[in-house]
This record gives sequence, C-alpha cells and structure tokens, in this order.
Amino acid sequence: MTLEKGRIAKILFAYALILSCLLGLFATEVTASGTEEITHFHSSIQIQPSGAVVVTETITANCLGKRIRHGIYRDLPIKYKKGGFLSFKPHFKIIGVYIDGNRAPYHTKDLGSHVRIYMGSKNRFISKGPHTFQLIYEMGRMVSYFDEFDELYWNVTGDQWAFPILKATVTVMLPEPSRFLRYASYTGPRGAKETMAKVTEVTGRHITFETTMPIYPREGFTIAVAWPKGVVEEPDNFQKFLLLLKDNFSLISSIFLLVCIFFYYLYAWNQVGKDPELGPIVPRFDPPQGIGPAAARFVRQMGFDDKVFATALVDLGVQGAVIIKKDSNGYTVERADGGVKKDLPDGEDKLLLALFRSRPVVRLSQQDRKSIVAARDQLKEALKRRYEKLYFLTNRHYLIPGLALSALAMILLALGGREIIPSLFITVWLTVWAFFSTFLVITGAKGLKGLFRIPWKQKAAVVGHFVFSLFFLIGLVGGGSFYYAMIGPVSLVILVCIVTLNIVFYHLMKAPTMQGTKLLSHLEGFRMFLKTAEAPRLQALTPPDKAPELFERYLPWAMALDVENDWAERFQEYLKQIGKSETSYTPVWYHGSYNSLTSLSSDIGTGLNSVISSASVSTSSGSGRGGFSGGGGGGGGGGGW
Repeated sequence: MTLEKGRIAKILFAYALILSCLLGLFATEVTASGTEEITHFHSSIQIQPSGAVVVTETITANCLGKRIRHGIYRDLPIKYKKGGFLSFKPHFKIIGVYIDGNRAPYHTKDLGSHVRIYMGSKNRFISKGPHTFQLIYEMGRMVSYFDEFDELYWNVTGDQWAFPILKATVTVMLPEPSRFLRYASYTGPRGAKETMAKVTEVTGRHITFETTMPIYPREGFTIAVAWPKGVVEEPDNFQKFLLLLKDNFSLISSIFLLVCIFFYYLYAWNQVGKDPELGPIVPRFDPPQGIGPAAARFVRQMGFDDKVFATALVDLGVQGAVIIKKDSNGYTVERADGGVKKDLPDGEDKLLLALFRSRPVVRLSQQDRKSIVAARDQLKEALKRRYEKLYFLTNRHYLIPGLALSALAMILLALGGREIIPSLFITVWLTVWAFFSTFLVITGAKGLKGLFRIPWKQKAAVVGHFVFSLFFLIGLVGGGSFYYAMIGPVSLVILVCIVTLNIVFYHLMKAPTMQGTKLLSHLEGFRMFLKTAEAPRLQALTPPDKAPELFERYLPWAMALDVENDWAERFQEYLKQIGKSETSYTPVWYHGSYNSLTSLSSDIGTGLNSVISSASVSTSSGSGRGGFSGGGGGGGGGGGW
C-alpha cells in the first residue's frame, strides 16, 4: 500500500513538472508573440564644467526577432544648424555600449549630419524577450549661454524612432550644487509645444522628468533646464569665433573664395578685358577691305557661332561657289559648276573643301551632320588662326587663377558635405553638366528663332532638338537636388554663383586690339548704313539696273551684322521708288519660294541659321524660451537591425 502511494506521488510529481514546463513555454510564447517596443527609455545627463555632457541612455526593449534581430541602433545628430545657414559640429565620442549589463560590440555608420550606432554583433542574433541596451557617449558644447542664465535644451529620445516608447525618464545633473531657475518639457511630433510629462524630483544638483503617456513613432520628448551663470565655464567671444570658424570652415572659406574670384575677375577685366571706346560712329557706305563678312562677324562677336557659318554659306552663294536650295524637305547646298574659287575670303575655301569632300550635294540636316561639323570646324580654325590675335584677344590665361580658385572653392564645399567621395563626384558632375546643358539649351533656343522660316519637315527636327535639350535641364535639376541633399542649399547657391562668374567673365575678358577697334568702328558705321539706308543714297551708290547686285553683295554683310531684315526692307522700298517689282529679283545662287526680299532675307538669315544650329549638334546622350518637441541638442531616433 505504501509502495502504491509512492508510485502515485511520483506520477503526480511528473505531471506537475510537465505541466509547469508547458505553462512556462506557453508564457514565453505569449511574451514572444507581443509587440516589439521600448518599454522604458531612461537618459542620465551629466553636465561637465566645460559645457559638454556625458549621456547614459538605458533602453529596455521587447525583442521578437522581427525588426530587432541583432540588436537596436541609435541615430544621433552630430551636426546642427546654427544661425540660419551656419553649422554647429560638437565633439562626439562613444564611451561604451552594453547589452544586459555586459560590454557589447557595436559599429557605426556616418549619415552626414547623423551617426548611426548599431548595438550588437553582426554575427549573432539576440534571443527573444526583453533586453536592456545601454549607450554611453560624450557630446561637447551642448550648453547655451545667455545674459542671465545658462541652459541645456535637449531632445531626450529623438523623434525618429521606429518603435513606440511606453515610458521615458531623464535626469539632468549639474557639475556642482546650485539651483534650477526654470525648466520645461515638450512631447509629441516635431514642433509640438504641448507636454505629456512631469517633473518627479528637483534638488540643488539634479532634476528628473517622466512622461505620463507613451511616445509613439515619429514623436519625441524634449526638455529645457536653466541654472545660474558660473556653474559652467563659458568661452569668450574670440573662442566662440574660432569654434564657429572651425565648424564652418568649408562654407566660410568658399564664401571668401567666391568674393576673391569676383574681385580678381573684376580687376583682370579692368586691366585687359575692358573694351576701348569706339569713338563717334558715322555711317560707312562700304564694308571694310581685306576681310570677308563671315570673318567680320567672327571679329565682332569675338568668337564663333552658327551664324558665322550661315554667313559664309550665303557669301559663297553670292560669289557663285555654291547653290542653296530650299524645298519641302529642307535646305540643301550644292557645289556650283566651276569648282573652288581662288579669291574666296580666308576660311571659306576650307569650308568649301570640307563640306563637299565626299559628295557634291549636302543636306543641312542630321543625315549629313559629319560633313557639316567638319566644314564648321575648318572655318572656325581658319578664322581663329587668321584673325583672333590680330583683331581681338581672348585673354584666356587670365582665367587660370580664377578657375584655380573656383576649383578650390568647389572642393571645400564638397568636403563640407555628408560624404566626401559622393560630394566630390556630384560637384564635378553637376559643374560639367551645367556647362553642357546650358550650351544645348541656348543652341536649341536659337534654332527656334527661325522656326517659321523653315520647311515643315525640318520644323520637327528643330523643335525636337530644343525639346531634347530640355531633358538635360531635367538632369540638371535632378543633380542640383542631389547636391542640395548632400552638401546643402547655401553650398548650391555658392556653386551656381561660381559657375556663373566664370561663364560671364569668360566672355567679358575678350577685348579688341587697336586694329580690331578700328575694324569694329568701321563695321558699326557700315551697320548703321545697312539698317537705315534711304533710297537717294542707294541710288547714288548704284544705278537702278545694278540694284540687285548691290543687294546681293551686301546681304552677307547684313547677316554678319544682324540687320538682314532691315537691309531687305530698305532695298524693297528703294525698288518700289524706282518702279521695279521686288519679285523681279531672282538670285541664281538661291532656289526657293519667297514672297518678298524680307521673306528671302529671313529664309537665308534666321531660317538657314536655325537649320544649321540643329544639324550641327549631336542629339545622342552619352536631388522655457519658446521651445518645442524635437529642438535642442540630442535627438535622432532609432530602430532594430
């Protein structure tokens, strides 16, 4: 009987043991199937005599292996805005990381204005259940100094947590016994002025706050405490200036360099780029000798543009070397019988050879782009060799110091970015892209000027080229947005100013020589005549039967001086006065329909230039004091990893 009772006792004990194990497993499973959350966030802030703070954050979290697998991470700001666009970069140092009271591994990631601290090991998963994470760090220069008190304004938890915080407490300790003059707390989303927190203890040396409601994701807990002056050492004004300079060295240096670039270019322009006075301009009835109309435009512009090329083509037509044809499909240029002329102006002969190197007829469209670009380049190089140093100087070597200062300023701006290598890359890319896209857009816009003077089939090409150039502006905006995010809005403004200064002074630095000044004076006088020529003067220059020849001879010059329509209108009036119909003039070098001389001048001036602009450019392509929740030092947020 006794043996039987013993067996029953053993069986009951075994059942009780199994039942307790099952209940334990069930309780663990119930806990593990809860919500990943921070059950308690406690921050202990020890203010140092120097104004730094040593912060111990003790974070108890329910870990379920969902988002919290290895541990938690904490994001902390290490760069703050101060006084608008200036930055404040306090000293930051991690003293220790602990998990459940034991020293734990950690690693960090630089997020630019923040540092992310991963608590835990990459190679180990944390067990399910509650765990306590402790982060100890030092942050310098966190105290704000006012005339009557000093203050710590501190974002305890940060407002970027992925988990709810059920309870948060914070204790602030002064470096020596004193008293707290004022204090306040704020909870909720960034900018909130309400509070769901209370002060639970105040002594002469420390004060403790505690939240009375949970803090939900994207909400924070901020405090502000003030004490009498003298408790914490305050730096003098010179030290504050040096610290401000140190924190914003890249930005302040770049602004200084921007000012230097401007004044250097202004000085250099005043020395070599300032154009001499042309003197009084009087009408000249003949073009200058020894230079052709395309070369004259090259000198007047002090550089090459598409209208130099168009002017040269028209001049070649007037001289009988080419025939320009316009039909419903666009413009073609055909080599005239008789081959290359021996008395062509400098550069036009090179253009002629390059244009018709492979075929006697060239269409001014993308299909013959290679021939057009080759001819354009030959003309440009010939004009540069013959006229650049004789009639004007580019003074490009004076740009070198400005470009060097610009490059240094851009590098300094990039060094102040979130990450150095990506910042340097976006700086270089954005600068090059800005120049290239600006060139394409300007070229495309020029082509639109003659849109109504070209055939319908080429309108699509011209409009397509302009629309294509606008896509590069989209890339420019995207690159600018990325630069804005990586380096900042003020740096973006500085970069735009630097690029603009270099573009503007690249053009302003050009200046005519004494011989060039004389030529420009002559050209302006001749331009005055072409623009305002009256019938009596035209009649004095040429007899009525020779009028078409005068019109033709001066038309390329009118194009070179941007008065082709004025010249056509003046001559049209002259023909009417002498009793001739404007439609009676039929040039042998131009085949195409037109209603008047003005229509003809627009076709070969604006229209032809528009087509050349479109045809010569490639269309292939290779981001207590009025406080609020979220303000002050500290902050950031966190999550699981």
